Amino acid sequence: MSYILDTSCPSYTILRGNSYYLNLRVPKAHQQLYGQIIRSKLSNDRDQAELIADHVVGILKKAWITGTTSKIDIEKLIASARPRTSLMSEFAEEYVSIRQIDPNPIHVALRSLFEVVGDRDVRSYSREDARTFLLHLTSSGNKTSTLRKRLVCVGAVINYAYQELEVERRNPFAKMIIVGEGRDASKRGTFTLEQLIDGYEKAFASSSNVHLLFPILGETGSRLAEIVGLRVEDVDLDDRVLHIRPNDKRRLKTAGSERSLPLTHTAYLALSMALQYADDEWMFPRYIKEDGCY
Repeated sequence: MSYILDTSCPSYTILRGNSYYLNLRVPKAHQQLYGQIIRSKLSNDRDQAELIADHVVGILKKAWITGTTSKIDIEKLIASARPRTSLMSEFAEEYVSIRQIDPNPIHVALRSLFEVVGDRDVRSYSREDARTFLLHLTSSGNKTSTLRKRLVCVGAVINYAYQELEVERRNPFAKMIIVGEGRDASKRGTFTLEQLIDGYEKAFASSSNVHLLFPILGETGSRLAEIVGLRVEDVDLDDRVLHIRPNDKRRLKTAGSERSLPLTHTAYLALSMALQYADDEWMFPRYIKEDGCY
């Protein structure tokens, strides 16, 4: 290995190829833990390498002065000093993971956002971007309630990013005015008894387990995702009980959504038939993907 000893290098660094490395002599009292010299890659960027080196050396010297016998993990210390990412998509993944929420609404909203203004540094989005996004959603035929949900999802990620980056500015996606908001809402209809009976009969006569979702949903009142994300162990036909509980592929909307439902005769028959199409783990395996339930 050959290193370039360059006087233009930042303090406590050396240049190897295009990369700057930490180059710090260790006091004798601490050489048993660290060796005589600490040498670790910092960055290809000179200014960034200087900032990281100053941070790392400062912490190490303070620790050594106190006479601590605990070894500091140099690689983790360097990683913590590097400027963090600022891409919208990466903050979104972090936000979903920390909040432990259903990622689908966030992903759907960001997909639409990136179609028109791109995936960029989260600090670069402007009010004009928000208006462009809203116009795109409106022209796609979405109802005003959907527009608001998409804006809220994007705004939530930006609020989180601003907090982590210590950005003090107004969220450009907040308080957007949606023309005619709520006026396009329509009352959801209900099935008549005759429609339910007809639908159930067609479902039981079908050779598709997808059609069996209709009587299961109709008799349990569950959400679609709650049913298509069922594990086989959630269905207790002996006691005629259906357990709605979260799993690694499908979360529930709220903590109160976890529940056990008694099965009507029709729901019992539909689930019994659906089990014939299940695999060893999932009731509806066609909807289970590696990254979740769809």
